Amino acid sequence: MKKYVMILLLSLMMVPINSNATTHFWFWVNGELSNTLTQGDNFAWELDLSSVGGSVEVEIYLDLNASHTIDAGDFFFDTITITDGEQEDGPSDSSAVPDGNIYLQFGPFGFAAQNYVLRATDQDESSATNWFQISPMADPPATVSGTITIEGTDSPDPKYENVMIAAMGENGIWSGLTDENGDYLINLPVADALWQIGTIFDNTLPGYIKDPQGYEQNIPAGNTGSINFSFFLPSSYVYGSIFDQNEALIICDGYIYLSNETTGNQTESVVRGGHFTIPVQVDIQGSDSTNTLIIRTDDRMLIPDYLRPTDKQFELKWGDSLEYNLIAYQTNAKIYGYVTENSQNPSKAYQLAAWSDALGQTMTESDPSSGYFELSVREGATYSIWLQDDPEYGTPLPPGYVIEQNWQMAEPGETVYFNLIPSNAAISGTISFDPGDPTGLDPEHSRVSAWETTTSSTYSSPIDESNHFFIPVIDGNYNVQFNEDNNQYLAMPNQYPAISVAADTVDTLDFELNYAHAVITVKLRGDVPFDQGGEFYGISSVGEWPWMYQTGAQLEADSTYHLKVCEGQWYLQPPIYVNPQEYTLTPSDTTITVTEEDSSYYVEFTYGIPAGIAENQTSPTRFYLNQNYPNPFNPSTTISYGLRKSGQVKLEIYNILGEKVATLIDAVQKAGNHQLEWSPQNLASGVYLYRLEAEGLVMTKKLILIR
Repeated sequence: MKKYVMILLLSLMMVPINSNATTHFWFWVNGELSNTLTQGDNFAWELDLSSVGGSVEVEIYLDLNASHTIDAGDFFFDTITITDGEQEDGPSDSSAVPDGNIYLQFGPFGFAAQNYVLRATDQDESSATNWFQISPMADPPATVSGTITIEGTDSPDPKYENVMIAAMGENGIWSGLTDENGDYLINLPVADALWQIGTIFDNTLPGYIKDPQGYEQNIPAGNTGSINFSFFLPSSYVYGSIFDQNEALIICDGYIYLSNETTGNQTESVVRGGHFTIPVQVDIQGSDSTNTLIIRTDDRMLIPDYLRPTDKQFELKWGDSLEYNLIAYQTNAKIYGYVTENSQNPSKAYQLAAWSDALGQTMTESDPSSGYFELSVREGATYSIWLQDDPEYGTPLPPGYVIEQNWQMAEPGETVYFNLIPSNAAISGTISFDPGDPTGLDPEHSRVSAWETTTSSTYSSPIDESNHFFIPVIDGNYNVQFNEDNNQYLAMPNQYPAISVAADTVDTLDFELNYAHAVITVKLRGDVPFDQGGEFYGISSVGEWPWMYQTGAQLEADSTYHLKVCEGQWYLQPPIYVNPQEYTLTPSDTTITVTEEDSSYYVEFTYGIPAGIAENQTSPTRFYLNQNYPNPFNPSTTISYGLRKSGQVKLEIYNILGEKVATLIDAVQKAGNHQLEWSPQNLASGVYLYRLEAEGLVMTKKLILIR
């Protein structure tokens, strides 16, 4: 169940009555002040704080001995923080104006029938404690039941008790508690309704991994059983703290997320006082137990006082635990801007973001009437600024509108401008799947993007439940590509290049997805010249571009790459190409045939230093693209490549959003070894991709610019 649901449930239980404390609560049931209610009663509360704009922390306990006080026999659920005048997902003030008063009103409330006791602590350290009691609903028309299991513990056992399972839907929030056998029952107020079902408290069996994360299910009349949850012991942990640029601990509370890039799984945990511990279930693939992970903090925990740290990949082996500390840079400057709709004042607020690979990311919302916004940043970097129009994570645009230029570069103190204009065309299509493959595409991590080849403006569309996409655009030439964050699917074609879109036309572009069921492990041995790059390695299947599959991976600490692939013939060149006068390289290339039946393949490339000087090769024996050198670089870098035959050559630079930022070569060149020096003038620090297209093939590598 989503985090905001957890927070919302917690807020519903605040019931203080203590006139001797600065913090005061008023609690109503069906419009009357009361400490008792029956499941389904209307619930509302009001809270006065000691100061305007202040915050209050509320601890929630299960009052097992019905003493109406917090004692050793009570079961602690969690602590939440609410701030006067702040409106967000979860427990937030109904008024956006800080006034020393927090008011929330809820509809029918069906929390588990039990006794609860709460303690609210104000910023002046005064506190109030009170209790409330919920009785079960009589003759519920529908119920949900199930059982939890805990790895390493057999029921009956006290560890199984008091896990709260909740159902949330249009008819309110209802829940039940497990007993010593792990069994629970949730009363529901209506039958034949859709409910989201899952655990709700952060401290539910801390240190365990839950499977599944939750259910979304229509519950008919009577009892619906077998909605079960399993809690597994993790194989590993990632733990650490959040520090500022001066290595001082940042005292903060919030959420933190760990994505397993190898398996596609995500784990959510909490930050308390700037410290965190995240359980990780590392999966073993073949003979390798190394997984690639990324940590991401909740934006609201740090922004706007600090920049959220940029996502960094790191590795963890099965059974290991790792300390991984984060650095969040304190903000000390502003970037200003405006959002307009057809050059007029906007109709609503929009979400804006600023990103620097060196310092981090921040975000804000524009004023809904004027369109004005300020982004809190830190001096010392150039930032990529974009309007987040993703329907899942940002602010959807008005129907029929697109952004004239959806990303810009700016330094602290500068002003940027985004103008929304009516679209006059669209790109649409359908996603299909290779026969026999899984079809469980995650819509939150999958989309189709189109970037304009001359302006570098990028437009994208999620994939709907019918596997369709629809991208409003304006007239132009577009490259269209399927993107999937978890790298579980590869697309054919991998791109539709240079699609010309004219007014009132729709080009139907279809992608067939092939499930990446196998892994090719590439091992580098010998005297590997890592100083020549090779951090990112991309490979392609045999075919004519763009009718081929493409995949890639980052270099891992043990000098290996793990490339997710589907069935087909895959052509592999050495990740780091070397001058044959300086190194021997075995093999010079290879082709791997991946079948549906096998899931693990292994290739070695061995580098050596020859005893003599090899003969000078005037023409390469293969098409290659070297890693740029130096990398990272400032102010210039050298890119070298080889052509087996003469022909049209295109060398382009893209940012990490897939937007073209420079064309270095677009001309006919002779066969042979080529190199050029690139000195970007107007680009910010960050990660970029350079893409070479020639001989009907495409190769891509990553470079890093540091200002």
